[in-house]
Amino acid sequence: DIDTKTMDSEAKALHKALKGLPKRARDFDAFGGCDTDIKDFLLALPCIGDLKSPSMRDRHWKQLMEITGVTIEINATFSLRDLRALKLHQFVDDVGEVVDRATKEDKMEQTLAKLKSTWAVVEFEFERHRDSDVNLMKMKEEDFETLEENQMVVQGMMGSKYLAQFEDEVVGWQKKLGCVSEVLAGMSEVQRKWAYLETLFIGSDEVVKELPDSAARFREIDRTFQATSKGMYAAKNAVLASGSEGLLPALEEMASGLELCEKALAEFLESKRRIFPRFYFASTNLLLDILSNGNR
Repeated sequence: DIDTKTMDSEAKALHKALKGLPKRARDFDAFGGCDTDIKDFLLALPCIGDLKSPSMRDRHWKQLMEITGVTIEINATFSLRDLRALKLHQFVDDVGEVVDRATKEDKMEQTLAKLKSTWAVVEFEFERHRDSDVNLMKMKEEDFETLEENQMVVQGMMGSKYLAQFEDEVVGWQKKLGCVSEVLAGMSEVQRKWAYLETLFIGSDEVVKELPDSAARFREIDRTFQATSKGMYAAKNAVLASGSEGLLPALEEMASGLELCEKALAEFLESKRRIFPRFYFASTNLLLDILSNGNR
């Protein structure tokens, strides 16, 4: 409830009145004592104003007591007299640093709370793949922008000198958002390759006949991919779905397997094009259609 501005004005007026006393008054100890008290009080008032900050927590008050070497009780009877006992005029810079820490930590705390509320509702979007039971995953553009922005914010907090108080939580968010980003990139790549190869390794008898090993590999990947896709569709929430145990290694393994299938298919089609160069003018799907119907 302290109005530091009014008290500052009154203290300055009092100091002016003191200075206006007859010169002979300066010889008395009372004059010097009053002059020192008022000067100290004027130095302490800005500190008192700063300490009214709503960012101040118990840990900051304890830190202040350690700096001043004076212990006070922060309770219902806490008063200006208690603050005066800390002799704040001797620790002006230290008080400023404690209040600055409290403000920065409060801002960090609010940012972490905002991250929690934001990512509690962000969900992946899903779109049915043709007439199958598979739902392909994607993220809305605005959610992707939020992801990138939040990753930058968390990275900034990681470099803050005030990190210690919230280190576990900040590191946790760095991992969670990094995981969302990696899963999104990994799943997008796997989905793209799977959607392209699925029509060839499952829909084309010619490919299955000519590349039996790769076709068997793709069928195994297809089972894993569909199970993974269903799991993510059930979770929906971006953080929850991305945090599934073993998801990232599974995506990496599927991507590697699909790359092998893609390479085998490319080599097979290249061999056919070398035999009949006009096939170079046909798309992959059209060429496979021609080859699979070659006996008719």
